[in-house]
Amino acid sequence: MHHSKSPLRLDTLPLDILIDVFKSLPSFTYLQPLVLAHRAFSEVWKVNFNEISQAIAHAEFEPWEEAINLMLEQRHSTEDVVTTRTSPMRLSKEDLAQMHTNAQYLGRLEIMHDASKEVWGGPPTADSETELLRFRRASYRVWVFMLTIELPRCESMCDPLSLVELIEMQAAAKFFDVPTHWPGLPDFSVFHQGYAVSSLEGVMRRRILDYVKCDPEVDLDEVYDLKRQYASLNLQDPSVKGEDFPKQLDKLMAIHNKWRAKKSEETKPK
Repeated sequence: MHHSKSPLRLDTLPLDILIDVFKSLPSFTYLQPLVLAHRAFSEVWKVNFNEISQAIAHAEFEPWEEAINLMLEQRHSTEDVVTTRTSPMRLSKEDLAQMHTNAQYLGRLEIMHDASKEVWGGPPTADSETELLRFRRASYRVWVFMLTIELPRCESMCDPLSLVELIEMQAAAKFFDVPTHWPGLPDFSVFHQGYAVSSLEGVMRRRILDYVKCDPEVDLDEVYDLKRQYASLNLQDPSVKGEDFPKQLDKLMAIHNKWRAKKSEETKPK
């Protein structure tokens, strides 16, 4: 005798599988249709909000550490993102809404960045996944820089960043002077992009001098030339300047790492 099987229904799946389905969503955009599809799904979302929201946020807001650091700065939190790697951070609905607003604004900046490159014939950001990631990372960082620009900790926040990363921040800063109002975001005209660009230039100038103090063999003119060449790329892949240029940037990173190691050694308790 043939026994017909009833079709498998999503709402009859075990709870752990349903949670995994939610956690696999690439964006909160897909969340509401799933929650509204069945009362059981709505209950799963409510009861497991922290676990699910953390997973979706990780997928949607990239790069994660920079996105979360900006949100923490906006809510004036003293939490350190490093501690959240081992113990998941509790994100409120307000936190997620702020991160979503931030990401929307960054999307606008990406469009402006693409438009500016098309003027001089450069490939759009979307053509390079690594360039897009660098632009987002630099944009989140320069946003935090602008929010803390008049605080003593602003420059110390830049200490872990290499000269290359500071140049990327400066390139991204040029797009933050957006004349149109963007709901829920601060008025960037208070600390306009020119202020951020010049402040970062000062940070980089002091950094380069520190490199030379750390290692007198460092060629000051060579470092400034590399800085100028990398800045002219406007966040493009360094390989477009030829095979040797990425190797030159590696040399710059080696100088930075030596400086960081010496600085760490100096700050160790005696």
